[in-house]
Amino acid sequence: MIKRYTNFILWSVTILIFAVFTVTLDIRPGRLWHIVNVLLFENSILDLIQYALVFTASLISVVLLLASKNRIIRFSAWTLFGVLCIVNSSYRIITGYEFMYNDWLLAKSNSHFLSQVFQQFLLAIIISSVATVAIIWLCNSLLKKKSLRANSATLFFVPIGFLFVYYEISQSAGNLDQFPFLARIPAIIIHHAWNPLPTIDREQVEVTSHGRKVNHLFLIVDESITGRDLQLNGNPFPTTPFLNENRSRIINFGIATSYTNYSAGSNIALTTGARMNQLPDKSLTILHQPTIYQYAKKAGFKTYLIDAQMMDYRLQNFLTDQDRPYIDSIIQLSHLQKNKLLYEERDQIINGILSKLACSPVPVFVYVVKFGAHWPYARTYPDSMSLFKPVLSRSSLIRDSIKTRNTYYNAIRWSVDLFWKRIIEDLNGKDSTMIVYTSDHGQDISKQGIQISHASIIDVSPREANVPLWMYSNYPHPFTSSHRDERHHQDIFPTLLFFMGYSKDFIVTKYGPTLLDSSYAVESRKFLTGDIFNRANSALIRF
Repeated sequence: MIKRYTNFILWSVTILIFAVFTVTLDIRPGRLWHIVNVLLFENSILDLIQYALVFTASLISVVLLLASKNRIIRFSAWTLFGVLCIVNSSYRIITGYEFMYNDWLLAKSNSHFLSQVFQQFLLAIIISSVATVAIIWLCNSLLKKKSLRANSATLFFVPIGFLFVYYEISQSAGNLDQFPFLARIPAIIIHHAWNPLPTIDREQVEVTSHGRKVNHLFLIVDESITGRDLQLNGNPFPTTPFLNENRSRIINFGIATSYTNYSAGSNIALTTGARMNQLPDKSLTILHQPTIYQYAKKAGFKTYLIDAQMMDYRLQNFLTDQDRPYIDSIIQLSHLQKNKLLYEERDQIINGILSKLACSPVPVFVYVVKFGAHWPYARTYPDSMSLFKPVLSRSSLIRDSIKTRNTYYNAIRWSVDLFWKRIIEDLNGKDSTMIVYTSDHGQDISKQGIQISHASIIDVSPREANVPLWMYSNYPHPFTSSHRDERHHQDIFPTLLFFMGYSKDFIVTKYGPTLLDSSYAVESRKFLTGDIFNRANSALIRF
């Protein structure tokens, strides 16, 4: 009887330890309120009971698997446990919350930055690895007695707990991920693999252009540029001195609101002319409605996509092979030279390409995905451009408010101000060219410690959707800016269609007003955080 009682206590302690170490509970007020709100106000009593049962079943399944008498099963389970523990605890250190469905979706769309992730967050990974080894040692010490090994007969329960977790995650769209990571993370990955976004044929453009208003039309989507951090938009620091001195040469709409606070979401919405009332796009409308490339080709433009971020010939930002026929030329800068380009060199090469395309004898439309001030900021500009000091090192992990600000401002000075200085100088005297410029999202550089600066889904700052917006032309025009600091990403697509020559009635009816409409009705500005297709946590946030 005493032996059984002792074993019961040891099993109870082991399960309690796993409840602490495998769930990574978050004690921040914002995260706690999120969990309480979802549990108490978005679920019925039956839902709560179901969640409690799933949590208990998953926890027991994990313990039984790791305590199996079968050495092969036990070794494999602990190996997987170690890997996933490092992933989960690293995310907890960096983001402030556990690895969730949103993080897997974001990681998948940014897999080409994996090496940079390891470089920048090496310290967090090392800390997580050491903690993981300690956890494994402690738990195995408790489970070393043969009397605590789980009989093979009990393993039938293991898949039941994992299936329960899979069902709960698939039904909740990631709203509740407080399950043991050994069950949660595989369930997330499997759910994503079994539920990929469909490849849908694009609708054809049926309307006709009535005469182009410009021969060369460029949309430049910068990376991670916060509108309010530009001197051009009132920042007292000289981050954009050239633009500030030449403010009369651009049509500046000031600070705009981005579609989302992460790159892929904003870019696919810009490409397809999504309206905010469509988001989150549960019906996958933006996967089949026409893209800006289709409208450009219909209007007689040769179409280009310049991508300064991708390392191979893949398309990013939710574009698929179905979109390739509408893009005449895809230029990925990493393939222009055999040697790998430094981050700081990529936007300079874009300058040269745009200068040549502005001389094209045929009309061209160009969508540019710049490298910009992409994290880590210190890698996006040369050391000679460290005008604001002190700065973060190129491998810095811990944020310091002053160093982070200075490093980010140096990145803006190089990737925005000097980039535009070269553009304006290069396009002077060339054929008619109109450029629309914005960024995919902003950056919240105010956060301390080890924190992400955009793509947040908890305690989201409006700075993450704070972006610049202006137009530039090298020919006389009657256009002026109106409703400064009130515009939104959704106004860009209609503006591009206007310059392509489509009728105003069609544009306004299908896509809304352009940037040039003085009768613009100011809406309550919002942006989307989380997955744009509502596959995981998503919410509309007031700007």
